[in-house]
Amino acid sequence: MRSSKRKLLIAMGLGGITLAACNTHTVLSPFNAIASSEALADDYDTIIIGAGMAGLSTAHTLRKAGKKVVIIEARDRIGGRIHTDRSFATAPIELGAELIHGSKVPTWDIIRAQGIKTLLMDQTLAYKDGSWVTPELAYPEANIINIAIASAPYNKETMEAYMQRTGITNAQLPLAVRQQDLDNEPFRFIDAAKALGLSDDDESEDFPDNDFRLLGGYDQLLKPLAQGADVVLNAPVTEIHRTEEGVAIHYLKDGKTHILKAKTTVITIPLGVLKHRDVRFFPDLPIARWNDIDAVGVVTATKLIYKFPKNIMPADATGLLDLDATPGQWWSTSAGYEVLEQDAVIVGWLAGDKARHVLEMSRKNARDYGVKMLRTSLNMPTLTPLDFTTHDWQADIYARGAYSYTPAGTVARNRRALAMPLAGRLFWAGEATHHASYATVHGAYDSGRRAASEILKQLS
Repeated sequence: MRSSKRKLLIAMGLGGITLAACNTHTVLSPFNAIASSEALADDYDTIIIGAGMAGLSTAHTLRKAGKKVVIIEARDRIGGRIHTDRSFATAPIELGAELIHGSKVPTWDIIRAQGIKTLLMDQTLAYKDGSWVTPELAYPEANIINIAIASAPYNKETMEAYMQRTGITNAQLPLAVRQQDLDNEPFRFIDAAKALGLSDDDESEDFPDNDFRLLGGYDQLLKPLAQGADVVLNAPVTEIHRTEEGVAIHYLKDGKTHILKAKTTVITIPLGVLKHRDVRFFPDLPIARWNDIDAVGVVTATKLIYKFPKNIMPADATGLLDLDATPGQWWSTSAGYEVLEQDAVIVGWLAGDKARHVLEMSRKNARDYGVKMLRTSLNMPTLTPLDFTTHDWQADIYARGAYSYTPAGTVARNRRALAMPLAGRLFWAGEATHHASYATVHGAYDSGRRAASEILKQLS
């Protein structure tokens, strides 16, 4: 199984902190923004719903094959859950997706072609008993126990139940188990057999565990895919009609309902929005498809973003894990960046129960909660930020959650079913539809190419 720093946060119920600084590169809008519905053509091969990574990937692949496509996007921007903010500080900050998870994932094709600079996040230290050490030294007892020999998990047993039954403590878990790429929300919901690599149903791909940051903003990946595409912004889709001739997509624009027809459509609507039944289908989706949509989980996550007068992190290390915190706290640092005075930014990433707790707070209390966490983790009792902002992906009606995960009891066929075309008219893409690389940008990118391939076969 692959592992990543973000999955360590989820597996242990942790929060994360990232620091950015000083790249002022601006990514321009490279697409054709259609301001009026009257300007749209009436002979599109495919209508793509959503201009996130999956939608842009689909459009790019279809357009290269000579197909006529249009993207309908609810937001006032492209990118979806890739959201690079260039207004808060001199440096771009990531409100959504932040890292490239692995050195062999398909998005590297874009990174290399565009000459985008990256930073390998490989220098990890752990804070334990008042000093910085390696994670392995922080958990010297972690390799003592062979869990598979100690006791095999029961069928569909959660990790929490398994640990309670066997008496295994978190400190005794092998570090590889705590760091693996599970994309599950709170640790207690993880299927124990999958967590321990003992399940035949786990199809997660075995990518290296290295993470990379895109220096200059994650939105640099969007420009080459969106180049020349027709995109209608500020146009939330309300209904998807499947007909004998093709599809009819109903969407709102400038306070009015518009209808656009095509031969096919690709639905890249986030799983959380589908679960909320915000979009209606005519005829309705099969009950089995709704069951699959409801079976896969959506992670609750948020970010707490602070601006400080200087870089407050230790030099050289790209990752810091505070194991004295309860629960532990992950940080990623400014290594590789030029830090500007008055413009050092630290971003705290929270998931699961910790995120839900913060999301129930007022904005001020959430700010103070993060500051207290920083003061404790860094042993800086007077640390005070210059500014604060946040983004709540649960409250975002066009996301309704950060990304998908697999609860205990969910099987690979649930995810595979999410990707299956319906009646040769409705095609599906998005990170949640990828059976192996779900919850990643490269999974969304790959799913868009897969959906485009399916459409090309259908239209041939």
